[in-house]
Amino acid sequence: MKDGEVHYGRSLPVYNVHSLVYLAADVKKRGCIQEFSAFPFESKLGHIKKLVHKPQNPIQQILRRLDAQMTFCNISEVNTSPVVKSEHSCGPLLPGFANAVQYKRVKPEQFVLALSTGNHCILTNAGIPAVVKNIVVNDGSTHILCSCYRKVSDAFDYPLPLSALRLFRVESEATGNIIAIPLGDVKCKCVCFPDMSKNCSVVIPLLHCK
Repeated sequence: MKDGEVHYGRSLPVYNVHSLVYLAADVKKRGCIQEFSAFPFESKLGHIKKLVHKPQNPIQQILRRLDAQMTFCNISEVNTSPVVKSEHSCGPLLPGFANAVQYKRVKPEQFVLALSTGNHCILTNAGIPAVVKNIVVNDGSTHILCSCYRKVSDAFDYPLPLSALRLFRVESEATGNIIAIPLGDVKCKCVCFPDMSKNCSVVIPLLHCK
């Protein structure tokens, strides 16, 4: 808390930030953060709220609509294949993908990737942060064409090297050769926060990491 106040100002120590003081103890007691995160419950409350269409008998409305959804899921085939959208023809390609169909957006099961800033940062199964340059479908297989960062280091080294938590400091511009990886080799989507004072960015994986 004190270090955060020094680096980011006195406005930082709000209740949510104070709660982080106890995070290490919670992890020791309960295990991986994903195992006791409240995010799934908060997200589900938003879905439940949409099931109420009028002020009368809200519980009955929720039960009826949940029952209808469960019945529909039991009799319907669920399509879990990734959904690609926004076909285009102006992205970079690699040998072997000359006849591939190019897209600007793909939605696997847990997240959305796109060519736009804010949705184009990923972490590969090899633990390498990269930037999505194109999304292609070739012979029914979806590949991500991406560019790796030229320089990757620990975001912070106190109280431990944060690369162990998959938090990295990277140079602002992704350079080098474009590589192709199957969509299944994308470990997770990341957010990339620029640090203009150091001409670099900090890459943080989202909670849906495998």
